[in-house]
Amino acid sequence: MPMSLNEDQFERFKVWFLRGEQDQQRVRRAISELESRTSAEVLPLVVYQSSSYRFAYWRAVVAILVLTLLLSIVLVIVTPPAETLFNIVGRIILVLVVSNPILILLLHVFPTIRLIFTTQAERRDIVRDSAMACFYRFGLADTRDNSGVLLYISALEREVRILVDQGVAQKVSRNRWDALAERTQKLLNTGKGVYTVIEAIECMSAILGDSLPRRPDDENELPDLLVCRMPLEWNPSEEDLVVREHLRGFTST
Repeated sequence: MPMSLNEDQFERFKVWFLRGEQDQQRVRRAISELESRTSAEVLPLVVYQSSSYRFAYWRAVVAILVLTLLLSIVLVIVTPPAETLFNIVGRIILVLVVSNPILILLLHVFPTIRLIFTTQAERRDIVRDSAMACFYRFGLADTRDNSGVLLYISALEREVRILVDQGVAQKVSRNRWDALAERTQKLLNTGKGVYTVIEAIECMSAILGDSLPRRPDDENELPDLLVCRMPLEWNPSEEDLVVREHLRGFTST
């Protein structure tokens, strides 16, 4: 049963969201401008989706089995008396053999279909947990002044999370971050791609510049770039380590 994200799908998404080096440069300028005003360390992170939703496959299979059972009952009721039980069972097996592979293929090729077999609460919990894992894995919890800020965008779920470390949380109320996340989420739904990130960073600049101004001895601890990647549960031993080492090895110029 296919569980991994097709790399071609991810690359097409990446090209759509981050259309080229010019867009990456725009993000870098926005982050540099922000960090010239504040001691906070901001990392925008965009993922294709926050989970592979493995459980959605099994729910889909169960749904097919239930529908097949209902179909079987209907066939038994409407089948003429002359029809043999063997023929009825044969039809049921044919439905199972044909429908299950087709459904699984659709779930693999079109990730949006998987969301049909999930609840909104489940998706929100998954996005929250994935954002939290990214916050720690990408070093935002390791800044000198506890000033890490993660802008986390999960495209498939159309969800945005903003996580901040203690040094920022003491200066800016949670309500302001939630309001910005909601605003960014609405902008994301308009399909503006990377400009969603840039506008969110500009709003962060206004918030953090007033609440957490830049210190004379401030150092740039994280790279000024937009990370666009697959979810953490895929290729953790390879891709995550590459990104993590890039963050560790970054030095300010």
